[in-house]
Amino acid sequence: MDDLLLATCGPDPVPFADAVAAVRGYAVAQRWLFARTPSRPAGHWVRVPAYRFRVFDAQPADDDDESLALSVGAAEGLHGVARDPDVRFGFFREADNLRPLIARAETDAAGRPFWELPPRRATEGSVVAALEAARALSQPDHGSAVLHHRRPRLFPLLSRTTARLIGTLASAHEATVWALIHEDLARNATAFELLETAAVAATGQSMTRLRLHDMLTWLVVTRRWADAIREGHWSDQAGPAHVRPAAHGDRSTVGSGHDSPDSD
Repeated sequence: MDDLLLATCGPDPVPFADAVAAVRGYAVAQRWLFARTPSRPAGHWVRVPAYRFRVFDAQPADDDDESLALSVGAAEGLHGVARDPDVRFGFFREADNLRPLIARAETDAAGRPFWELPPRRATEGSVVAALEAARALSQPDHGSAVLHHRRPRLFPLLSRTTARLIGTLASAHEATVWALIHEDLARNATAFELLETAAVAATGQSMTRLRLHDMLTWLVVTRRWADAIREGHWSDQAGPAHVRPAAHGDRSTVGSGHDSPDSD
């Protein structure tokens, strides 16, 4: 299998087997959470998913022409729900303004996914206009997630965590963040095609290379790479019914990251 040469994951090639294990680990890893419930007010430890796979990647597709409600809900699963109801419902109204931009981008793309668009379309045009409009919303990470969930083959994911690294790399190459993602996908077209197939077998869920690129980048930037790979390899050997809480560890020091409620 081809290794992946991803600008966002460091200078060394990412072994294909490690990429598959990282994706599987993201889907199945668990962590401990101390919770208080009415039945156990003193609290107790429970195991919960370590990452947001179930509440974002496993959510149903959104094909509602009249609303982006399903995509907004998926975005909240990935990045969290605003505590202030006014903020939350204000974002619902903002996100609705993305619908005509999505429609225009789809028309211009003419059925092509983001990675098959001409390189200049990763720096200008209706697809980039929609991406930039989403990043300009009051909750930009949610905005990007709304676009991706709505059209997962057309709109890349970006969060404040990954944007710091990708933005720095893009500036060094005098490119845009979208162009850098496009270059990564084009350079690794064969490997990503294989990874998309392997990801379905590993997780039971179809994910496009846009999401897989974001996932791998996020795991590296937040220093969860080693955790995800370890869990992925372990679950593959133990079988899908066997999962264990994730540990803590680093793959590399590429970028920086921290735990936060709105990280994916």
